[in-house]
Amino acid sequence: MYAAIKADEANGLPPRTFESSKRTKWKRGLWQTCVGLSLLVLAFLVIFGLFMLALNGDYPDCNTGDYSTFDIDTLYFDLSLGAAKLIDVAWNMVAGRGGQAIIAISSYRVVSDSLMRITELGPVDLRLFTALSLNHGQFTNIYHTSKAIISLKGKRRTMTMIWITFSSIFLLAFPTLMDTATGYVQKQKFTYQYSDDGIIVPWYDRNQTRPGGALCVPVKDGRYQWGFSGFWSQITVLTFTAWLIGTFGIWMDAQHNCQLRRKGRTMDTFRAVEDIAGAIAEGLGPHTCGYSGKELSKALKKTAPVRYYCEEDEVTGLTRIGLTSRNVGKFKLSWTEKYG
Repeated sequence: MYAAIKADEANGLPPRTFESSKRTKWKRGLWQTCVGLSLLVLAFLVIFGLFMLALNGDYPDCNTGDYSTFDIDTLYFDLSLGAAKLIDVAWNMVAGRGGQAIIAISSYRVVSDSLMRITELGPVDLRLFTALSLNHGQFTNIYHTSKAIISLKGKRRTMTMIWITFSSIFLLAFPTLMDTATGYVQKQKFTYQYSDDGIIVPWYDRNQTRPGGALCVPVKDGRYQWGFSGFWSQITVLTFTAWLIGTFGIWMDAQHNCQLRRKGRTMDTFRAVEDIAGAIAEGLGPHTCGYSGKELSKALKKTAPVRYYCEEDEVTGLTRIGLTSRNVGKFKLSWTEKYG
């Protein structure tokens, strides 16, 4: 047993400093400028693209004056029903689900950095930390982040949690927004229906002395058009722009102020698992292997919130970084100190 432990230690990672992750101010500034310009170009392309689509689209030939925010009012193509359905499904898969995947990947990186930042500043619920670091994009995260808006102390931490809540809602709602903003309708023509005998005639053949009203009827060949709802397209663009600006602002805060992020100790699944495991061991003790996940979750509700700490190990002389529920001092890292 002892030999196996020694072998594991021999093959393990050595203690390290953060000097290799140190970057000059101009390099960090250049990287942040490039990211900012890329986001500006992305926002411009999205807005310009939708503007050009609206400019080059057709408008419904038939409009009786009954307006709904869900109306598809910018139309394209002359399609069969099958082709219209195919385009709509392709849009929902590529733009809706594909866009959601891109947003999820982007926001996970920013949420992880922001989570480290607020956990450096003060205690957070371990269940919130676990949800955001390991279960990003799940509906239940909104419950945890909404509670944290009320419970967290400090304006910066509260504002960060408000953005994370908004980002989580936007991520889940994005495919629905993209689906709502598009659709297909059957081509129609403007006609006139006499109210005295119900006869329908083309609009240009109507007798203006006879009572009646405008009526939209489908064309005989059963053709369809695919297009956008102007109202919901604007809502989607405005929401996306707000998310983009907020994401960049939160990312910049973490880039400048999160010590773990600046030292290169970024968050991913394995990093989160190791930090969480240490916090669970401290809060529940070493005898947890026989308990179910439900039992562990129930027990963790009774533990205190956790925060990042760094302190020297008296045995090894190395500095340890981890999560703790103890009342520790201000979190501060060094470029040259050895951590292990």
